Amino acid sequence: MIDSINQRYQDTGSALCIRKLENCYQLCTREEFAPVIRDALAISRNKPLSASALEVLAVIAYNQPVSKGFVEKVRGVNSSYVINSLIEKGLIEEAGHLDTPNKPTAYRTTPAFLRCFGLNSLSDLPPVENMQKTQS
Repeated sequence: MIDSINQRYQDTGSALCIRKLENCYQLCTREEFAPVIRDALAISRNKPLSASALEVLAVIAYNQPVSKGFVEKVRGVNSSYVINSLIEKGLIEEAGHLDTPNKPTAYRTTPAFLRCFGLNSLSDLPPVENMQKTQS
């Protein structure tokens, strides 16, 4: 039914579309209408994510749920500021605590992450060769 509605929106030149986000749906505007809508609403363009933020997002997205310690081990640098920034932007969230010594907080991506990167689910992430999932 969603495909039928989306086709009708496409055929009529509507700015709307319905996107699947894991196990739910969201009514969105089509990407090609973004400049017009942004101008009409006078929304300033969001500041792009830094390279370090994209790196942390990739580590979390491909290995979630993970601790801050895991992210820092992979990156080799303190990641507290970047993790807090991504939480504020709503791209990652706390996912409880890991069952390891000290019970560190675990982090995972959010539905907003999927929307921002145009993904239906995490299975749409591009494959990474020779990646090993280890948690410490």
